[in-house]
Amino acid sequence: HVAAAHDRPYEREFLVPLASHRIGCDVHQGLLRWREFPIEVNDILQRARTLPSGWRVCADIDLLLHTALHAANAAFQVPMRTLLDVHLLTRSSDLDWAEVIVQARRWRAGRCLWLTLDIARRWFQSPIPEAALSALSPPPHLARRLSTIFSDEGQWACSEAANTRLMRAVSRALLRERKRDASAYLWQTLQREVSLALGRRRA
Repeated sequence: HVAAAHDRPYEREFLVPLASHRIGCDVHQGLLRWREFPIEVNDILQRARTLPSGWRVCADIDLLLHTALHAANAAFQVPMRTLLDVHLLTRSSDLDWAEVIVQARRWRAGRCLWLTLDIARRWFQSPIPEAALSALSPPPHLARRLSTIFSDEGQWACSEAANTRLMRAVSRALLRERKRDASAYLWQTLQREVSLALGRRRA
């Protein structure tokens, strides 16, 4: 399986044999499909830590930001474990909230992180400093709108009225911190939808 990402693959999925089972393994050629988030992969690798077992894992700050970006850009239609991971990461003693804010702004992911943390706090009473939420929060009118869109507490955080392809695209655009990034996202989405529509017609 190849997930399209403009002019190059975003990820490739392989089935890896393990005893009598086959395990799906995603090999990413980019951390996100969307190019408007300037993520420095080399910095993530430098911050990674090595476990006693020898496996290398991302630093908690990168795990938190990456999880938030994926959840937000999936309109929070993600497994419950994703938000539980966020909750557990907010409890990590290794997390420096001042650095989290700096890194989120560097990635232009402040809105995505703010909304993810807001949902985690509502669902799990996650211990998130008010100062961090305040620093990451978008303008009040936009914060109210996003909170309304993602106010549900059922299977998904996204309210039923907002759970359409159009509204999911609108919410993703609102989560972009710069107007040019929102425009770039909408253009990418339009290209993808046209490509999918043409593919269905050929089929």
